[in-house]
Amino acid sequence: MKKSYILVAYSDDGRIVDLGWSTSLNVIREAINSNEVKEQLNELTINTCELKIRDNYYPTNYYGLE
Repeated sequence: MKKSYILVAYSDDGRIVDLGWSTSLNVIREAINSNEVKEQLNELTINTCELKIRDNYYPTNYYGLE
């Protein structure tokens, strides 16, 4: 199994939402400020959240956003 990176939003109301994934960490980092992610957060009515990047091997292993 190839390592995948997942962009996760931890909202201030307790929801945890996966916003997308890729096998490239750079693709996930570029998506952070994309219109697609902003639209997803808007659709989910998430106004305030903390974004984190994790992988599929160790779900508690987080990567820097930049």
